[in-house]
Amino acid sequence: MKKVLLIISALWLTLGNVNAQVHRCATMENYERLKTLDPGYETRMNSLETLIQNQMAQNPSWKTSGVVTIPVVFHILYSTNNSTQNISLARIQAQLAVLNQDYSGTNPDISNVPSVFQSLVGNTGIQFCLAVRDPQGNATDGIIRKQTSTTSFSQNDGIKYDSQGGDNAWPRDSYLNIWVGNLGGGLLGYAQFPGGAAATDGVVLLNGSVGGPGALGTSAPYHKGRTATHEIGHWLNLRHINGDSNCGSDFVADTPTQQSLNFGCPSFPQISCNNGPNGEMFMNYMDYTDDACMYSFTLGQATRMNTSITASRAAILNSLGCVPVTIGLNEPAQSGFAIYPNPTNGELVIENTNTTLDHATVKVMNAMGQ
Repeated sequence: MKKVLLIISALWLTLGNVNAQVHRCATMENYERLKTLDPGYETRMNSLETLIQNQMAQNPSWKTSGVVTIPVVFHILYSTNNSTQNISLARIQAQLAVLNQDYSGTNPDISNVPSVFQSLVGNTGIQFCLAVRDPQGNATDGIIRKQTSTTSFSQNDGIKYDSQGGDNAWPRDSYLNIWVGNLGGGLLGYAQFPGGAAATDGVVLLNGSVGGPGALGTSAPYHKGRTATHEIGHWLNLRHINGDSNCGSDFVADTPTQQSLNFGCPSFPQISCNNGPNGEMFMNYMDYTDDACMYSFTLGQATRMNTSITASRAAILNSLGCVPVTIGLNEPAQSGFAIYPNPTNGELVIENTNTTLDHATVKVMNAMGQ
C-alpha cells in the first residue's frame, strides 16, 4: 500500500508541475496592476457591472440586433534571431475562423457539450474580421509584422508600445488590437477589461497559441486557437468561470458555481461547491482546460458580452475597419487605378488610368483579408 501511495503522490506532483509551468491567463493580474496605475478604473468597472446586471435581470438572453462584427488588427512581433515567430498568414486566418465559429456556436465540437448543458449554449451574435481599412482610410490586410530586438515580453504591456520593442495600438474605438509575440514565464495570454487606457486596450497572445484546424499553433495542448477565444471573452468583460476564488462568482447566472479552474480534460460530471448532479461547466471557454476540451459560451455570457459592447465599446459598432476601400470606375484612385465592379460576383476589371505607368503590382483582398 505504501508503494501505491508513493506512486500516486509522485504522479500528483508531476501533474502539478505541468500546470505550474503554464500560466494560462494573466488578465486578472493585469487588472490589479492597472488599478494601481489608474485609481478611477475600478469605479468605471463597478458602474459598468451595475448596468450589465440590470440588463441581464431584465432579459437573460438579450443580444444586440443583427450580428456585431468587430474589426481586428494583428500586431505580430518576432525576434531578430527567430523568424519562425513571424507566424504565417494561414495560421492567422485559421485563428480568425476559430473565433468566428466559437462565437457563433458553429464550432464542430460544440456537440460535445453534455446534454444537460446544451440548452444553455448558443450563438453570441459576435463575429470578427481582419481589418481591410487602416486608421488613415487606406487599404490594409489587418496584419502588422514587426521585427524586434526584444526576445521576450511579459504582462507589463511592453508589447503594446513601439518604444519598448512592441507596436503601438490602433484606435480602440475602431479596432480590436491583438498583439502576438514570444511571452515569458509560460504565459499564454492576457486581456484588458473595458474601461482601461486606450493605448493598452486589446488582447495579448503567445505566438504558439495562434492558429486552428488546418494551421495549428505550436504550443500543444494550447494550439487550436482557444486562448484567443478565452482572452477576447475577457476583453468583452467575461470573468473566469470560478470567479477567481473558491466557489466564487463570474457574475453570470447560468454558469454553475465551481471551486477552481480546471486544467487538462476533466471527466463529466465533476462536482464541487454543491453544484451536483451536473457539476462544473469545465468545457466553457472561460475555464482553463486544454483547447480540445473547451467548446462553448452560455447565453448568459452572450448577454454579458453584448451588453458590455453597447455600454463600453459602442463606438466600435460604427467602425469602418471592415468596410473595403472602394475604388470604382468613377472614383479613380490616386495610384492611377480603377477597379470595378465593387462589390463583385467573382470577376474584376483592373484599369490603369495612368498612361505614364509602365508596370505595377496590385493586391486585391476580400473582407476576410484573403
